[in-house]
Amino acid sequence: MKADVAIVIVTYNSAGEIAECLESVFAQRESVTQQVIVVDNDSKDNTVDLIRADFPEVELVIPGKNLGFAAGVNLGARHADAEFVLLLNPDTVILDHAVDKIVRFARKTPGHGLYGGRTLNPDGTVEPSSCWGEPTLWSMA
Repeated sequence: MKADVAIVIVTYNSAGEIAECLESVFAQRESVTQQVIVVDNDSKDNTVDLIRADFPEVELVIPGKNLGFAAGVNLGARHADAEFVLLLNPDTVILDHAVDKIVRFARKTPGHGLYGGRTLNPDGTVEPSSCWGEPTLWSMA
């Protein structure tokens, strides 16, 4: 069955952060179905073992070499079977049912090729580079 959203995460030596990321992803399941794909870029730490042991529902893709981030994302996206694809970094922690909210928003405002959420800094402030308002002449220059 096709998922509502495929969440693609590319890892490289991410054992110290991927567990919190995946825990937050799986804690967010509300009204949308998720396919979670992790592409591991030849980690030398225990990232792969940790995912296999603690998150068996993750679709783990192991290309056998470090493809780099962009190629890793593309590989993960090729494995996706969902209406939407959400890209996350392994140090991301999802808050406030953000996956459900962004999927609902995308469905209410179709026709755009890209949607994104706000990124918060560790102190809770909004990272300005993660969100923009309406375009202005100044921002488009």
